[in-house]
Amino acid sequence: APLFDADDDKIDDRCLVAYLAELKRRAEGAPPRFRYAELFAGIGGFRLALDALGGRCAFASEIDACAAATYERIHWPL
Repeated sequence: APLFDADDDKIDDRCLVAYLAELKRRAEGAPPRFRYAELFAGIGGFRLALDALGGRCAFASEIDACAAATYERIHWPL
């Protein structure tokens, strides 16, 4: 079964459980599972998914000044 059903805009409980498990793993000092660069970052929606999977953003790039300012407010520091 999919974790996200676009027809009803609801996230399966398994997504939340996996995300909370990843937060706990990080709080315990575990290193990231992988590092990534976020190109054409927008406001960082893709970053949320990769972070939930255990990744850590090493670099982000966005050309639009408003989107970059929003990204910085939400996700700073990298």
